[in-house]
Amino acid sequence: MSSEELSRKLQELHQELLDNPAIDAKAVQSLKAVLGDIQLALDRAKEQDAQPVSPESPVSGRLQVFIEEFEAHHPRLTLTLSNIADQLSAMGF
Repeated sequence: MSSEELSRKLQELHQELLDNPAIDAKAVQSLKAVLGDIQLALDRAKEQDAQPVSPESPVSGRLQVFIEEFEAHHPRLTLTLSNIADQLSAMGF
């Protein structure tokens, strides 16, 4: 998955969160923060010839922590988030 495809997947996930009233506001805010960090990392990587940023604090790791907290209540979204985290890790984020 390219960074452009990953960006599209993130946008789709963001919209799905907005459209899903079963997700509480705190979880949505937390996930929006993580998704914002992911998008920022992707944007910076594009500017720096696809080199990962902040290797000491990878966004995939932060996303994985969120996934663990989120999965009990939202298994379908958790699968999508896990796929994104795996791709970020593979890309060095």
